[in-house]
Amino acid sequence: RSPQEGDDENALDLLRQAPEMLRNQPRYALYVGVRMAAAGAQVAAPFYIVYATERLGAPASMAGIYIAMRTTARLVSSLFWGRRCQNRGSARTVRTAMVIMACTPLLVLLFGVAERLFWTEGIPHAAFWLFGLVFLGSGLGGSGMIIGRMSYLYEIAPEGRLPIYLGLSNTLVGPLHFLPMVSGAVIDAAGFVPVLLA
Repeated sequence: RSPQEGDDENALDLLRQAPEMLRNQPRYALYVGVRMAAAGAQVAAPFYIVYATERLGAPASMAGIYIAMRTTARLVSSLFWGRRCQNRGSARTVRTAMVIMACTPLLVLLFGVAERLFWTEGIPHAAFWLFGLVFLGSGLGGSGMIIGRMSYLYEIAPEGRLPIYLGLSNTLVGPLHFLPMVSGAVIDAAGFVPVLLA
């Protein structure tokens, strides 16, 4: 059966059609690839608070502040990303969000370098607030990726096929959401740096 026929495919049907859909729809293949890259860029995100409190020595009270920063950045930036999609297009929006997401773990590494080179006698309290930039970036990039990729999928999916295209991409990308579990094991064995550089 052609991937353009019928809307009642189950998960197994979708997986069978995946190679043909990805081969015949290069823009859709790009969409799936970008989603996979974004999932990979976020493997360290669940451990940013752990890095701040255990590696840098931030007070435990900062954890709630960091979460609030990330949540606020997601909510507030959604207006900006929506307008950017309208004015610049969804593809540019996704590229911008990906750059932000890729830079976030590098910013975490920069704090680690600063700790070793400049804060040898202790990290100033102001630096813990500055570390909030990591969570602002995480929220900003995550929001842009969600809005941009959904807008992009609306543009490229054939009429009436949006649920199928979305469902298949979720099926293909879904296993990557278990990567943070692997990252936790890597952190226990080798520290934070390998995960931040992944």
